[in-house]
Amino acid sequence: MVSYGMRAEDLALSELALAELEDSSHLYGDRRALDERFDESGYLFLHDALDVGSVEALKSQVIEILTELGLVEAASAEPVWTGRPLAGNEAAIFDASGLWQDFVQLPSTRQFLAAAFGEPVEFANNAQYKLALPYADDGLSQTHQDGFYNGGLYFRTWWIPLMDIDRSLGGVALASHQHLRGVLHQIGRASCRER
Repeated sequence: MVSYGMRAEDLALSELALAELEDSSHLYGDRRALDERFDESGYLFLHDALDVGSVEALKSQVIEILTELGLVEAASAEPVWTGRPLAGNEAAIFDASGLWQDFVQLPSTRQFLAAAFGEPVEFANNAQYKLALPYADDGLSQTHQDGFYNGGLYFRTWWIPLMDIDRSLGGVALASHQHLRGVLHQIGRASCRER
């Protein structure tokens, strides 16, 4: 899979390449069909598959940390930026919080994953929290393949948006079928933002 972190200002460059993700929710629970879809497309999109209450609780915890850091307004159901810049230590604070570790141990999360993949799932301890401020040119829009950085590991990246992300916000763009072309990463190649 090749992923592109897209910002609203990148959309003009990529509009013709963007399309809705192909929903694989109807294949949920059928390991063989999900594996075939993954092998073909390079990703799986399972819409509304996780327990909504668990995801909302996770979102509330994230907003609570962001509020404590002064990055979002207090008592906000959605993360509304206060205008404060990132200090640079946010990832370490989230890493220390144990949020993702707690989330993946929830019975509802483990049941979802076992049904999706046909067996119990293990996690590599390399979760990343991505914080992006509105209008920031922070280099998150780099084209990359996750496998390039994790050679030899068979894994599937799991991305859980904690808020509605439409085209005006950017989000993530996946380059379907690019995994079939092998490793595309080139050291020193310009990111999509730099082209």
